[in-house]
Amino acid sequence: MIRLATIPALVLLAGCGGEPARQPKPTPSPTASGYIARVQALPEGQRRGVLFRAIRGGTAGASCQGVTKTEAVAPDASGRPGWRVTCDEGGRFFVSLSDGGTAEVTSAPAK
Repeated sequence: MIRLATIPALVLLAGCGGEPARQPKPTPSPTASGYIARVQALPEGQRRGVLFRAIRGGTAGASCQGVTKTEAVAPDASGRPGWRVTCDEGGRFFVSLSDGGTAEVTSAPAK
């Protein structure tokens, strides 16, 4: 009789430990496409073309018929690299790039 009484007690004790809490799987970070590195590695003429298309393709409809000068500048507040771009008619812009291939174009003050 003692054996029969201990079996339910053991079964109840076995359930007390419970299953350990599941840890959420870490979310993989997005992989960099390498776009910024590829733009930085371009020869000056090709980099001018990329930055020209960024300026002309922007929603602001910036007036720039050709890029005469690009100058790498310190990264912006988001850590994205940028360039100061001078257009042939004197317009100046700051272009920062994301590794996803998007560009942010803002007018730069004249010197």
